[in-house]
Amino acid sequence: MCCGKRYCASFHALHKALPIGMLLVWGAVQSGGKLRLWVSLAMLFSMMGDVLLALPFANHFLFGLGAFLLAQLTYVKIFSAFVQSQWRKPKLLATLGYLVYCAALLSWIMPQDSVLRVAVSVYVLVIACMAILSVWLLPTGGLIAIGAALFVASDSMIAINRFVAPFEGADLLIMLSYYLAQLALVTGIIRLYRQSAG
Repeated sequence: MCCGKRYCASFHALHKALPIGMLLVWGAVQSGGKLRLWVSLAMLFSMMGDVLLALPFANHFLFGLGAFLLAQLTYVKIFSAFVQSQWRKPKLLATLGYLVYCAALLSWIMPQDSVLRVAVSVYVLVIACMAILSVWLLPTGGLIAIGAALFVASDSMIAINRFVAPFEGADLLIMLSYYLAQLALVTGIIRLYRQSAG
């Protein structure tokens, strides 16, 4: 790759990560205690994923997926501290819906490469856990549930665009839903933190 193309790829990677970097700073300022660390880690892992997915090198998708896997695990850790365990039919139905959806998506987009098969399967399992936990934060965690749903939608579009067939407007739809997801998640987490602290 020539220097010009490398420069363009690097600039594109940093441009993608910049909004999440701004969200990292805002989230760190607005949160406190151990939550500040976990929110910062979620944003850092997400920024790493943005950069790795945007840079053209061998296995960049696998490394980017790994970074986002760490981000999802961090969200799982954060949500588990706020989960409201009351059993409600809508929560159970939403949980079942996410399980069915993620299983159907995985069967549809399953890559041919054996390493990617394992990586994608693990990632789908973890993001399903993240989304299901977000449902169990309702009703106070409404923004978090919205953010989780947008994250699932964004990642679904990435998988379809890469492993099934490219579609028109994919980049715009993916990034828009992704940024909105992260904004909703961090804002919702901070709201729950303040409610629990107050």
